[in-house]
Amino acid sequence: MRQHVTGVRRSIEGRDADSPNAENLRMTYQALPKELHIKDSPIAGQGLFAKEDIDAMMYLGISHVVVDEEIMRTPLGGFVNHSDDPNCVKWYEDQGWGRIYYMKTIKEIKKGEELFLKYTFYKVG
Repeated sequence: MRQHVTGVRRSIEGRDADSPNAENLRMTYQALPKELHIKDSPIAGQGLFAKEDIDAMMYLGISHVVVDEEIMRTPLGGFVNHSDDPNCVKWYEDQGWGRIYYMKTIKEIKKGEELFLKYTFYKVG
């Protein structure tokens, strides 16, 4: 099973990681795992779809960050649609200042299928 992390990756080329020179630090943001893309959904608006087959239990990345009851969605959390029979789940880790929610698949997802979560932050319908 492949593990994938969505977020910021840093690389330092020949420099100390604590260097104050910003030009020496290259940061790359990856909004979605390479296996996913956003397209029109028959469920609601736009959704997340598999560009290739995805194994069950694959870590997809950070979906939401909650601070003082303010919910901030990443593209992963912002485009995933609701289902009462989801193929993904989210879980959180307390950080002291708030919670970070992560998302992973719980079923095998075939190329072209939409990814779903069961919404828990608010009611649907």
